[in-house]
Amino acid sequence: MVRRELAPLIRILGIADVVEAEDGVNASMAVQELLSSGEVAVVLVQKSLLRAAKLPAEIYTSVYPIVVEIPDEPHDLEVKPRDYYRDLIRKFVGYEVYLG
Repeated sequence: MVRRELAPLIRILGIADVVEAEDGVNASMAVQELLSSGEVAVVLVQKSLLRAAKLPAEIYTSVYPIVVEIPDEPHDLEVKPRDYYRDLIRKFVGYEVYLG
């Protein structure tokens, strides 16, 4: 789930099912719909949309679907990708994974 201006890039990267949302309300409704379908295992969401959406806390603690935040703001992009995704891997795998 991304904003309209990022959707073409995501499709070029090979992700066919792209949901466009312009604000937190649209993002919240779309995420709730994806979660209730039971057919989705991973949801990629722009971090700014996820911050604006009001989502239940169990989304962050449940095993499936995995909600992955895509960093999209300048201060988020200053963090090295290795450091950013290390925490995500630690959360879902359960232990530290070192990337070479």
